[in-house]
Amino acid sequence: MALTFLQLAEKVLQEAAVPLSVDQIWAEATSRGLVNDLNVSGKTPVHTLGAQLYVNVKTDDTSKFVGVGSRPKRFYLRSRHSDMNLSDAVLVAEDVSSSVVGPFLEKDLHPFLAYFALESGFCGGVYSKTLNHSKSNKSSYAQWMHPDMVGCYFPDWQDETKNLSQVLGNPPLRLFSFEIKRELSFPTLRSSFFEAVSNS
Repeated sequence: MALTFLQLAEKVLQEAAVPLSVDQIWAEATSRGLVNDLNVSGKTPVHTLGAQLYVNVKTDDTSKFVGVGSRPKRFYLRSRHSDMNLSDAVLVAEDVSSSVVGPFLEKDLHPFLAYFALESGFCGGVYSKTLNHSKSNKSSYAQWMHPDMVGCYFPDWQDETKNLSQVLGNPPLRLFSFEIKRELSFPTLRSSFFEAVSNS
């Protein structure tokens, strides 16, 4: 039977004596062969695991998971609270310098943007999805055809407002497109802006 990311995290955390970071959960799941039971096709499943854990803890008051500490945040099961060693020594930050292999890619920023879009006051409630545009036609006219991520927001309208919106021809949703850049500089600012406008 295929596992979801949250079910995988739950299986790992059922046997953990201390709260674990997302990377530690993934490493333990890999060593136990649990990742083979995931039904995923993405290239960065560990980022998906992290995003789902963060969002679940943040938005669900009845979540099975509890997050503690920061940089990195660590997680444990609410049902095992009395068994957890929550001392400061256990929650010290990991040495991330050893885990960094090289410069990060734009796609490494997608989980952070997805979390921001869902949780921030700026555009809160936007459900987003990464587009895999690496397989699309890369002709000169199509180079700016696809955004990096798209999002959809469903306003919490009353039925009367939804009906009025449909009568006026306005769909009761908002669509977003996101163009992600690792960095902006003055020489690239103009082309980056027009790329964002074009793929919107």
